[in-house]
Amino acid sequence: MRRAATIVAVLLLASLLLTFARWSPERFWVSVVLQMLISGLFAMSLDVLVGYAGLPSLGHAAFFGVGAYSFALVAKRVTASVLVTIPAAAIAAALAALVIGVFSVRASGIFFLMLTLAFAQMLYALAVGWIPVTGGTDGLAGVPRPDLGLEGVNFSLTSNFYVFVAAVFLICALALRLIVTSRFGLALAGV
Repeated sequence: MRRAATIVAVLLLASLLLTFARWSPERFWVSVVLQMLISGLFAMSLDVLVGYAGLPSLGHAAFFGVGAYSFALVAKRVTASVLVTIPAAAIAAALAALVIGVFSVRASGIFFLMLTLAFAQMLYALAVGWIPVTGGTDGLAGVPRPDLGLEGVNFSLTSNFYVFVAAVFLICALALRLIVTSRFGLALAGV
């Protein structure tokens, strides 16, 4: 009975989250919740690394940044289709994690912390210094909104973009929940 009540509560909260842009009185609050959802994705993934795996990291934002820059660069220079941009961002972040992981895998404690900080600072310097590609401190201008490829779905409308971000947030939250409750997640917690 308690499990059923939990499922109903989660589904109710998910539906409220998905429809918030439709019933919100002001566009400002939709933008605020959009930023909260994006930051929430970062926080949930950091929780898996720090909370479950016990690996405190000062470089976690580097992977978020690599994915964001990859998404923006592909959207701006190749296509804005999410069928291309999201996999490109995930692959770029995974490759960055692989390279950094090769050097960090044997470190622990303060050494792991300092290695992650060093790599994060190197990627920050790259993002700031590689102005023709990243835009430096000004960032990337003119990045188009994602294109879902469905007729009638226009992400230039904040309410439609909000629904997309909320759906991605919910999918990622479910995926992370499945990961931490799986055998792999139990192994992470047991280390």
